[in-house]
Amino acid sequence: INESWQSLLDQVLAQEPEKTVPGTGTAVTNPGTTGGNKGPTATMSEEQAKAELKKYSQKYIIGIIKIPAIRLELGILKGVLNRNLYMGAGTMRSDQVMGERNYPLAAHHPQSYGVLFNRVPELKAGQMLYITDKETIYTYRVYTRKKVHETEIEVIYDSVAKDRGKPVLTLSTCFNLKEPESRIIVQGELV
Repeated sequence: INESWQSLLDQVLAQEPEKTVPGTGTAVTNPGTTGGNKGPTATMSEEQAKAELKKYSQKYIIGIIKIPAIRLELGILKGVLNRNLYMGAGTMRSDQVMGERNYPLAAHHPQSYGVLFNRVPELKAGQMLYITDKETIYTYRVYTRKKVHETEIEVIYDSVAKDRGKPVLTLSTCFNLKEPESRIIVQGELV
């Protein structure tokens, strides 16, 4: 398994030690630990990592986002808990529905190239975005990319879609470490 994904999985599992999965090297329930040892004890094999990610995805992933222009394919998870943002894109509102109104998603913007929403700021008008709830595929075309302050939360409201006259997909990620209060917003309209 790629070392950065191993690190991300370790971070996610470390946030919920009482719920970690055997064999990950981070939990009391790990067969490789004794007593109350809660620290990492071993690196999981590629097969173990794939099995754990498959279990996680079956339980938590509600859909998938794919953006061919930046070679991105991520799971969509319910909510913006840190564990979700380390594993994929999180929904930003509890009432959002794919293919309807405004469907806002957020993910981390790590410094590692190509990981999570790291390349979302590269998107340009006209490029295609795809999301699926595992049954229906929704296709969007990017129409804007902008930098906003973190307090400009109206970009996730349904009024965005109402003003556009079409359902909208909104992607949000941090801009960079030098401007932690800034966000990059990419929006696409349903085609």
